[in-house]
Formats: sequence, structure tokens, C-alpha cells
Amino acid sequence: PIRYLYNAVSKVCQENQALKTKSQNDDEIIADLKLEKEKKSSIENLSASSEANRQTFINARVETAEKMLTQALAREESANTTIKGLNAELESMRTTIDVISKSQKRDFDLRVAEAGAVMQRTQEQVDALESENRGLRRRVTELETSNKSLLMTAERVEGEK
Repeated sequence: PIRYLYNAVSKVCQENQALKTKSQNDDEIIADLKLEKEKKSSIENLSASSEANRQTFINARVETAEKMLTQALAREESANTTIKGLNAELESMRTTIDVISKSQKRDFDLRVAEAGAVMQRTQEQVDALESENRGLRRRVTELETSNKSLLMTAERVEGEK
């Protein structure tokens, strides 16, 4: 899951960079359109004899410039919306990574706690077995002592016969 999220984050970053480049291109188009408007002002200074032709030319250029400006602004708004969406997706992925990391830590902590409990039970069993073993050794020693005593008694009885 983390590898997938890493790849997705990389893709989001690349798309974000592409949208920034597109936005810069739109800024250049806007600058060109402003230049066109300045040209329009220059054209207005033409002689009065070509006023009708000049006005038609200006109107066509202004209309074209306004269309281009509207398109550039729409593309910029779309890019900004996409960037916001990608940033939200990136933040969601970061949150997912944090949740996965915390979950894995909890799982690890639970496993460590379980291992500790198993070790505790094992140690208790070892202690109980050692205690039982000590008791059995005492009993063996008692039985050996009793056996020696019986042998000695048997030897004495045998010797008296």
C-alpha cells in the first residue's frame, strides 16, 4: 500500500507541475492579449480616411482578443480547480499513510505484548517445573536414604541369620 501511495503522490506532483506550466503559458497568452489591446490603441490613431476599415479591423481584433482572454481565464480557473483537487488527494494520501503507519505500529505493539505474555507464561511454567524438579530430587534423596537404611537393615538381618 505504501508503494502504491508513493507512486500516486509522485503522479500528483507531476500533474501539479504540468498544470503550473500550463498556467504560466496562459499568463503569456494574457500578456499577448494585453499587447493586442495596446495595438488597438495605436490603431485608433490612424488617419480619419481609413476610419471605417480601421474600426472593422479593431473590432475583429478586440473580439478575438476577448475570446482568447476568456478561454485563457477559463483554462486558468480549470487548472486552479484541478490543482486544488490534486492537493486534496495528496493530503488524503498523506492521511492514509499516517493511518497505515499507526496501524502497523499498533499491530507491532500488540505482537510485542503478546510475545511478552507468552514469555511470562513460559517463565512461570519453567519456574513451576524447576520447583517440581527440586521436590522430586528431595524425594529421590529421601528414597535413596530410605533404600540405604533398608539395605543396611537387610544386611544386618542377613548377618544375624
